[in-house]
Amino acid sequence: MTCPRVNEDLMKCETKIFDYITRSSGSPSYEVTYAKHGFVVDIDKNHFSCGMWQLDGMPCVHAVCVYKSHNKGPKKFVHQDFHKSTWLNVYSQFLEPL
Repeated sequence: MTCPRVNEDLMKCETKIFDYITRSSGSPSYEVTYAKHGFVVDIDKNHFSCGMWQLDGMPCVHAVCVYKSHNKGPKKFVHQDFHKSTWLNVYSQFLEPL
């Protein structure tokens, strides 16, 4: 289960995907175009040429396009740091006041 902010960001991406065109460039690679810009998505390596997934750990709109074309939910590709269980584990420790 992901954090509410992550769910909100993914929902925004899902509303934008209808303006993007996804083409297969081979089995794991896809080209996602929007207007005059094209981006390469490799779903096996989680590599996206826009660089957003590598920067913040959340699938970008290009990745969401590819995952949706394969009927896969993008939530399971979110980095573990954004999962609710991780946050609960981090803040489960009690800090003694000084």
